[in-house]
Amino acid sequence: MDIKDNVLRKYLENVYIIGGNACSGKSTMSKLIAEKYGFILYKMDEHYEEHRKMANEINQPNMCYPRDDIFAFFNRPVLEYANSLQNAIKEEVPMVLLDLIQLPKNKPIIADVLFTPIDIEDIIPKERAVFLTSNRELVESDYFNRPEKKDFCNCVMSFPNPTVSFENVFNVVDLINQREKAIIEASKYYSMARKKDSKISDVVRCIEKHFGLLNDELLI
Repeated sequence: MDIKDNVLRKYLENVYIIGGNACSGKSTMSKLIAEKYGFILYKMDEHYEEHRKMANEINQPNMCYPRDDIFAFFNRPVLEYANSLQNAIKEEVPMVLLDLIQLPKNKPIIADVLFTPIDIEDIIPKERAVFLTSNRELVESDYFNRPEKKDFCNCVMSFPNPTVSFENVFNVVDLINQREKAIIEASKYYSMARKKDSKISDVVRCIEKHFGLLNDELLI
């Protein structure tokens, strides 16, 4: 089935996107916007296991990458690991879009997603999307310091040499972030680069302004 962009665009008219890099503040910003303005909050990360259960090796080979040997899974060569993760996200994008289509239409939706501009080009207009970027320093300080990464962190800590394994993960995430940042900066979409001293209130205000929320342009 080939669903055309104009059809998807119509069904996603109430969707706002906050996408971009790992450790860029996507989850924090989307949660704050949702709470302040009464948006429905959709978090892509929370649906991964659900999506993985419907994936198959023919159509979503990267999402189905075997995890029988968890040590081998997390210690793959950086380029192989990064490519696999990015391809898995691409395979998951249609599932996320279908999730968003099924959500209520009577309220705006803010989606915290691992998308790049390529994933929503011609589907979500630039006034309803923001992409946030980060850097290596933020990845190393924040990546494992989040509740949803606790199990992941504990798993790596059980490895024979966790320092080497952590470094491998950081290298993978950093490579993906650099690739995505290049795509974001070359796109027509609004973006912001998170730094160590970035203030949450300032970033939120910029996003509110971009989405037209400060001028009562959006009726809820």
